Amino acid sequence: MINISCKDIVSAVNVNDANLLQVAIYDIHKPQQSCIMIYEKEPQPFFVALKPVADYCNRKKLPLPLIITREFIQYSTDSYPLEFIDIMTDYENLHVKEDLLAGLDIAAGDVRLQMERELKGKWLLTRLAGLEFASKPKHCATIAKGSAMSILPVLKGFFFLKQQTIPVDPLELIQQADALTAFDMQPLNRIYTKAVKEIDPAGIYAYIEMLSQLTRMMETWQL
Repeated sequence: MINISCKDIVSAVNVNDANLLQVAIYDIHKPQQSCIMIYEKEPQPFFVALKPVADYCNRKKLPLPLIITREFIQYSTDSYPLEFIDIMTDYENLHVKEDLLAGLDIAAGDVRLQMERELKGKWLLTRLAGLEFASKPKHCATIAKGSAMSILPVLKGFFFLKQQTIPVDPLELIQQADALTAFDMQPLNRIYTKAVKEIDPAGIYAYIEMLSQLTRMMETWQL
């Protein structure tokens, strides 16, 4: 079901703009939904035309929409394959003239490369934070929590590479990724489901080791 605040964002959008192709919400099954607006050509003047949308989001305390064009999508699926997979597997249209998110052509090699980069980045950052747990426990736990929340698109990448149906519910995604990769995803599950104040050093260290193992797997992944 669409969150009413996200659904109502379309009331602030000029749907009569001939260049507007699509308005959709995504991350429907996550705690915070997001919005994407796709144009043939950006409305001009950009900041004036989209001020009503920005004002609405500020008033409702919603994140600003991702505002892109057909051309951006055309030349960016190789740069941001995981982001597009994340969106196209869990979205709902609010206004659609042409559904550009349906059936995007994404190359497996681009997905594998971004998965490796994302895993290495999260491993490096979370490992450094782990060194500070004794002196900055909340800071370290917050970084680990953020890492766990943002790693879900990487898990979707595993399903994409194996040509499996991608679960949209985060907990189901983690659980099925456990079986799909033959890796124990419980360290991720524990951090994802716990409040920051409940995350302990042992949980963080186990999560870091899981990231390390997944990284090594992606380094040698055969397409």
